[in-house]
Order: sequence, then C-alpha cells, then structure tokens
Amino acid sequence: TARVWPSRRLLLWGAYALVALMLAGSALYLYLDWRAQEEVIQVRVVNIYTGEGVRYQARRRDVGWRRLTTLEGRQVTLAEVERLEVEEPR
Repeated sequence: TARVWPSRRLLLWGAYALVALMLAGSALYLYLDWRAQEEVIQVRVVNIYTGEGVRYQARRRDVGWRRLTTLEGRQVTLAEVERLEVEEPR
C-alpha cells in the first residue's frame, strides 16, 4: 500500500468537513424555508373603492398573487377592485 503523507490526509479530512458543512447548511436553509412557509399569517382583503375589508388567516404558502386558501379550506379569489394586505407577525 502507498503511504499517505499527513498533508494529503489533512486535505482529505478538510474536504470531508467542507462537504459535511455544506450539507448541514443546505439542510438548515431548507428547514427554515419550510418553517417560514408553514407560518400562519393574517390576510386582509380590501375593496379599494369602499375601504371595507375582510380578515382571513392562512398559511404563508397558501397566499398567492390574486388568491388564497384559508386555514378552514375556503378558497378566496380577489376581484379587480380588491387588494390583498398581508399583516406580518411580530
């Protein structure tokens, strides 16, 4: 068997440590993104002409550009005269 010099062994362990660190960082990023998407937020649908609004609760992942799905499963589609306001949790 060939003799492995300490510097090569150190480089090999450094490479393994770097790959492990990258995998752990990726896993942490995916977990934090998943947790943020599961967060329950307050959403207000406001009629731009009358100013009247209706509040809903929804998960962040269920709120889109012109529609949302509430925690109860109700699907809400906004009309052209309505706007969506997301109230960020503190």
